Amino acid sequence: MVIKITPKQSKRINALVRKLCCNYVGGNCLLLDDGEEHACVQCISRYGIYCNYFKNAVLPADRELFAEIMQPSRQKRCQICKSYFVPKAKNQRYCPDCAAIQKRKKAAERQRRKRAALPQSGFRTES
Repeated sequence: MVIKITPKQSKRINALVRKLCCNYVGGNCLLLDDGEEHACVQCISRYGIYCNYFKNAVLPADRELFAEIMQPSRQKRCQICKSYFVPKAKNQRYCPDCAAIQKRKKAAERQRRKRAALPQSGFRTES
């Protein structure tokens, strides 16, 4: 099954192949090597993802592109940074990067409220 892509996505995919694919050597694919050199199928394709190795091992490295291509109906937009991500839960609002930041902010605010509610116990000096 071929996964359709846009020309803009194709440029990002080719950059990802050149940068991260361990089977890409000088424009050739080591997986297709049978004694003769063969061009990388993914680099020469413009309209789809044809390489299973790329789809399963390299593409998940770019979360935003992975979400955009693999699960366009399930993707959500982060409320903070506005990038696309694939949610792990149905009520998830933030991408994983922003979720960590938001979690720290909420914990700090919760601790502030907790400390404000405690009675102030200062040092007593007995006279």
